[in-house]
Amino acid sequence: MPKNVPITQDTSNPYSESDISINPVNLQLMIAGSNSNAASTQAQYWSNDGGATWNQSNLPLNVGDSFQSDPAVGWTSDGNAWALTIAIQLSGNLIVRSFKSVDGGQTWTFDSVVSGTQTFTDKPLLWVDRVPSSPFRDNMYAVWHLNAQCYVSVRAGTAGTWQTPIQVSGSETSFTADGGDVKTNAFGDVFAFWPDAGGQTLRVAKSINGGASFNALAGGPIQIASTSGSFTIKIPAQDARLASGGGTIGTLIYVTGGAFRTATEDLVFACWHDLDGGPGCNAEVDQPIGNVLSPCKTRIFFARSTNGGATWGPSQKLNDQPALNDQFFPRFIVDDTTGILAVVYYDTIKDPNRVKTDIWMQSSKDGGVTWSDAERITTAETDEATGAEDNQQEYGDYIGLTGYAGSFFACWTDRRSNSFEQIWGAGFKLAFLVTSIANSGRFGNVCVGAFTDEVLTINNSGSNPLYITGITSSSVDFLPPGVVSYPIVLAPGSSIDLEIRFEPKSAGVKNATITIFSSDPTGPHKIKVSGDGHTARLSLVIADKGFFGKVCVRSFVDKPLVINNSSRCALLVTDITSSLGDFIVPEVLSYPLAIGGGDSLEVPIRFEPSAAGLRAATLTVVSTDPASPHHIRVSGAASFDDRRQGQLRTYLRSLLHRQASDPVQHRPMHAHHHRDQLQLPRVHHTGSPLLPAHHRSRSLAPGTHPLRAHQHWTQVRHHHRGEQRSHRPVQIHRRLRLRPARPHRHHRLSLLRRSQSLLPRRAHPHHLQHRRLQAPHQERRIQAQESPLAAR
Repeated sequence: MPKNVPITQDTSNPYSESDISINPVNLQLMIAGSNSNAASTQAQYWSNDGGATWNQSNLPLNVGDSFQSDPAVGWTSDGNAWALTIAIQLSGNLIVRSFKSVDGGQTWTFDSVVSGTQTFTDKPLLWVDRVPSSPFRDNMYAVWHLNAQCYVSVRAGTAGTWQTPIQVSGSETSFTADGGDVKTNAFGDVFAFWPDAGGQTLRVAKSINGGASFNALAGGPIQIASTSGSFTIKIPAQDARLASGGGTIGTLIYVTGGAFRTATEDLVFACWHDLDGGPGCNAEVDQPIGNVLSPCKTRIFFARSTNGGATWGPSQKLNDQPALNDQFFPRFIVDDTTGILAVVYYDTIKDPNRVKTDIWMQSSKDGGVTWSDAERITTAETDEATGAEDNQQEYGDYIGLTGYAGSFFACWTDRRSNSFEQIWGAGFKLAFLVTSIANSGRFGNVCVGAFTDEVLTINNSGSNPLYITGITSSSVDFLPPGVVSYPIVLAPGSSIDLEIRFEPKSAGVKNATITIFSSDPTGPHKIKVSGDGHTARLSLVIADKGFFGKVCVRSFVDKPLVINNSSRCALLVTDITSSLGDFIVPEVLSYPLAIGGGDSLEVPIRFEPSAAGLRAATLTVVSTDPASPHHIRVSGAASFDDRRQGQLRTYLRSLLHRQASDPVQHRPMHAHHHRDQLQLPRVHHTGSPLLPAHHRSRSLAPGTHPLRAHQHWTQVRHHHRGEQRSHRPVQIHRRLRLRPARPHRHHRLSLLRRSQSLLPRRAHPHHLQHRRLQAPHQERRIQAQESPLAAR
């Protein structure tokens, strides 16, 4: 909702019925005028900051004039401001006078009489041809009515004089032509509009020679539309205006028009308010007057011609709400630079009693084919049906609207303070750079590292070329289109499609503003865009909580490690490692491994212990998950094969038995007998690596049996096994839980432990798997071949 500002600076007197104009050469300069109902002179207002603040002055009163009324204002390109008023004389004459300001509206001087010799004029409006390319630029046109005749007077440029008034209406108009308008287009064509109250029609006449004549439309004044009401319509918001005079005036049915012409278009527009035209609301007798519950209501109507006013399309209601509310006093404007249409009007939609009003605005950027939703302009309501309003003037007869180069400003009668009526205003901007993007700029869900594109359409709805000088983004996640060089030039009515890319750099909701810099007078055009960044989410699962069970040394067991990707984004696994060589990860020919969204991958993990005991490791998976790396613990219990240990025990028993039965033939292994066969470690008398450090200095007596020496060492190692846990013999001794009993028992156990190195290395795992599938007798034969006795 635009900011509302008080235009009237005098708060001790009532003001109503206003007009406003923006300087097309300097949009910061504005002038306005209104009736001053408690004074004799017309109030004038001026702003030099685009309407943010206002100052008040007044027109001088000519000799013989007693009162001024019905304001109209405009600018010429030389910076001079102009004002029209009805001078009401003591004799009863009503004369149209013009005034001029050379200081932006601060002070005014009388210029000349506009209405010639006419003495009963009413409702003058002023328009200045402001298009630089027009052949009649700065021509000033004034329109008014004299009862049922509509007149136009022309001033040829700032240095000219007001010419003799031209009657543009004919015999088709009866009763009154009160409520006319006059506008031009870029080609200098002039259109005069007026209502035919007696015939209940709206009319238009056209000049193509700068107002010298108005006979350019074949067949005379052309009918725009017919009306259900006649002259005025009484509604609850204004049903007793000028009650002292009989209260016969309601809301005036006036026509407000516009024109827009290019090389390909020749559009003319008209806007007015009327009874809605439905059953029970299509004749003057149906007007609601003061009946709040009346089903009859007023609406804003619009019609357009696409052939320069020669013919007109059907009229349409711009905002036909189902509620019992009334709309009235529209004011219409065409932005000559953009072709944008705008209309403002009163509406009682927020008051169920149909008396309090707000100003609402609608616009069209396609020549009136479609219209925007109504936008509320006022920030507070006005009630002019209290019986103590504005010296019985209530809202007056009209409101004001101006616009140029995308900047618009409206003014109206406002009584938000419930005191004296004031003229208030509000500015708003309507751009001719029009953009559209799919899903209102919502890019949806996109994975980090991926991207998606949406088409941004930029349209030039104006009448001049549009120069796009740059497009930026406020976030690195949204990339503006790559443009080889600026500016991009769009001809009037043309458009261009550009791609905006959403490429999130991280997870989460992303928002950005795309800014388009161009020659659009409203300044940079901004578009809000958003999207969600997503990343892959990795999770690891392995059976039995990663425990591989009991596995023999130099045997193996495989378990699958399941790598899950629980997101919608692709997951890339870049490395899998193990902290211990006993747990073997698969050999990968090349990384990364790709896992699609919602998919999983099974990776075989092999437990192949190299030593007995409890083995544990950490598997590490490195991936594109932001939480990478991920770890999982695995473990397993390693032991020697009990079957092969039994074979060794049998062999050692037989060896000891032969030695005991024939001591001569089976001499002690003092002379290195069987050393190579058994692959036993050499026994040294000093410095044995199997002894703790504080026992290595001890030596054995010469001739000591090596087995007994080894028995001694074994006992020492058993005693100090806490210091020798890193040595395999001690680990095996503890794992087998073989506790010494008798000396010969220790002797055998010592042989057993020292003979572990006899065990041949397991065959390749695939070979072993193949062997397990062979028949039992084949397996026994293989076992016999693997026995250490087979070497004998």
